[in-house]
Amino acid sequence: MRRRAGNITAPRTGRAGNGLGKPQRLRSARHYPGLRETEGELRVSRVALAALSLLVLLLCAVPCAAGKATAQTSTYYQVRLTVPQGQASYLSLRRLKLFAQGRLGEKVTYYVQGIYKLGNRSATDGRPYLQEARVSCPCCSGKLTLGQFKPPFGLERFTPDYRLETIDRARVTESLVPTGKLNRGKTFVRDLGVQWETDPSAPLRLAVGVFTGYGANSRVVRVCPLCAARLLWTAHEEGERRITLGASFCTRNAPDIDFSRALPGTGALGYDHFCGSDRRWGVQAAADWRKTHLCGEYLCGEFRPRKAGMRAVRASGYYVQASREVGRRVRLVVKHEMFDPDGAVRNRHDARWTTVGVNWRLSGEGERLQVNYVFRREAGAPVADDALLVQYQRFF
Repeated sequence: MRRRAGNITAPRTGRAGNGLGKPQRLRSARHYPGLRETEGELRVSRVALAALSLLVLLLCAVPCAAGKATAQTSTYYQVRLTVPQGQASYLSLRRLKLFAQGRLGEKVTYYVQGIYKLGNRSATDGRPYLQEARVSCPCCSGKLTLGQFKPPFGLERFTPDYRLETIDRARVTESLVPTGKLNRGKTFVRDLGVQWETDPSAPLRLAVGVFTGYGANSRVVRVCPLCAARLLWTAHEEGERRITLGASFCTRNAPDIDFSRALPGTGALGYDHFCGSDRRWGVQAAADWRKTHLCGEYLCGEFRPRKAGMRAVRASGYYVQASREVGRRVRLVVKHEMFDPDGAVRNRHDARWTTVGVNWRLSGEGERLQVNYVFRREAGAPVADDALLVQYQRFF
């Protein structure tokens, strides 16, 4: 939806733009029933948080009991205020993550990560999940990894949540990574598999892996191997200047997988029970020049069903992002993105969004405050669905 720049009110202490050109004071929870419900949920969530903590501690205690093992643990949380245009605002615990890493002897390393969310209006709210668990060891002049982790595909998906320059990742990233939005988001874009990669310090780096294809925390119905590969090349590196290029590819023969959430509008085509060929590829680039960071990515997926009467779908999208450090603690960022889940039709699911934001480092790198305003424009009739996002993050 198009907006004039004059319609935006810059965020101030205790105030925020509502997308309609009139500043609106951020009021207490009693003015918003949704906030009161979320606060009540946060008060009763201590049992689940304790369960998540115990899960991670037990998983890292097991290897330590072996003798020559080490363990380092860390935790961070992100609390978010979402102010959607024309709807009630709500407060959420976007993420609470606990992770542990260390060594099993001299050559084997491990990593375990759990997550808990609440109040995000998501199917993954209200219970702890084991998000990642993997072990790695040297193998054939590279590194071999086994367990539950991200398949090697894409750029933005491999940027940790606590280092993202915009609060949310691009829609094309969330939808077209191989395990994106499967099982109602409960995969957390991870999968069970094995991966081999070359030396990460080399200018040219390759990672290849084979996975179940269903995603983590999912029931494996039939053999559906997902084969994925990513190639990265550091084209230039000198001081504070760095240029990196890359490409990714993955393929699988899906026996019965629900792609309708990743590809909005395809449920009516039968993509909630997709059987057939799924191939995806992407290219990426990133550059650092002193205080300026640039990055971009293009992803494409081709879905060819085996069932008679179902048509093929080609989905694609991209994002470009630029950020610059201003002063010692402030970084400004702007991102433009496009996502088309079905190239054969033009409808309200074809999105072109622009995000502008500012990040404040409050105390070192672990504590920060992010403010984003997202201008959302979709094909078809204009819809008032812009959003203001405010997120606080802290390690402890």
